[in-house]
Amino acid sequence: MNYKFVSYYDTKIYWTDELDGCGNELIEDLQNATAEVVGNKPINNTLEWCSGPGYWGFSLLGSHQTKTLTLSDIHAPVKPLLEYTIAQNNFENVQFFESDNFKNIPKQQFDLIVGNPPHFCIDPYIPTYNEPRKYKDEGWKIHEDFFNNVSDYLTDDGIIILVENRFGSNPEIFRPMIEKNNLRITNHFGSVKFPLDMWYLGVDKNPV
Repeated sequence: MNYKFVSYYDTKIYWTDELDGCGNELIEDLQNATAEVVGNKPINNTLEWCSGPGYWGFSLLGSHQTKTLTLSDIHAPVKPLLEYTIAQNNFENVQFFESDNFKNIPKQQFDLIVGNPPHFCIDPYIPTYNEPRKYKDEGWKIHEDFFNNVSDYLTDDGIIILVENRFGSNPEIFRPMIEKNNLRITNHFGSVKFPLDMWYLGVDKNPV
C-alpha cells in the first residue's frame, strides 16, 4: 500500500484518499483548538473518536501532550493504516478499537476525548466527499448516542472537543442532547484555518 503522509513536527501521520475526511489539512487547527479548550490542564490519556487516520490523536501523542492514546472508528479498514503510523513513529501506549460509538470500547476513563464526526444530517453538496459515511449523521443519531454514553468514559474533570461544520450544525442543535446527559457546553468558536466552514465544540461534565 502506498500511503500518503502529513508531518507534524517529528511525527508522520499516514493516510489514503479513501480513508481521509480532509483531516490532513486540519492538524495545526486541531492543535490550536485543543490549546484553546484544554489550556494548561495535563492530559494523561486521550480518546480520538471517529478517528479515521488519527490526525488529532497522533499529533497530540507525537507532541507529548498526552501520555497514552486510544483510537476508535466504526470503519474496519483504518486499522492497518493506524498500525502503520504506530510502527513508523515507534509509538507506544496506543490502542485501537473498531467500534460503533462506545459499543466495543472497554469501560475506562479518559481525560480528553476528541473527534471529527460526520458533520451533516442531510445530503449537502460536498464535491470532495463521495461517501455518506464520511459526512452524514442521519437524524444526528451518531452524535446523540455519543452524548448518551460519553460520561461513562470521561473523568470527572475530563474534556470533550469536537470539530463540526457551520453549514451542517450549530451549538443549539447539540445542546439538548448534551444537557440531558448532565453535560454542559463550555466553548464554541470558529476554526482559525477555515473560519467560514469549521467550528469547535467544547463540553465537560456539569458540576453537581
